[in-house]
Amino acid sequence: MPDFEFSTHIDAPIERAWSVVSDIGGWPELTPSIDSVESLDTDSVLVGNRFSIKQPKLRQAVWTVTEIREGHSFTWESKRGGITTRGVHALTEENGGVKLTLSVHQSGVLAGIVGVLAGSTTRRYLSLEGNGIKKHSEQAAS
Repeated sequence: MPDFEFSTHIDAPIERAWSVVSDIGGWPELTPSIDSVESLDTDSVLVGNRFSIKQPKLRQAVWTVTEIREGHSFTWESKRGGITTRGVHALTEENGGVKLTLSVHQSGVLAGIVGVLAGSTTRRYLSLEGNGIKKHSEQAAS
């Protein structure tokens, strides 16, 4: 099934990078790959909390947080049309900074077809989001 990943190094403390990653409501300010975010529960990244995300060229999707390692990573899923999309936002301390890894995994009957059709958009959006998180984390750390 389709898997997509983007990694980058952030020159900032992990706490700063986590505050940017976990501020989902602020993501539209970080990247052109997110038009809007609406919290359907609370603004916090907590297991079970849901966020409605609107992205250019994509249908609005509801993402549910399924796992969290406070200060390090969270995983969430969106299900629709026979496809489950799992996204992971992970931070690992390295070389006086942080490695940010964003990954997307799709499964289900239509995942292979959707992966081929939307693969370039998914890769571009991961890059835009990752670079936006990097830039915002490093600016605030200066």
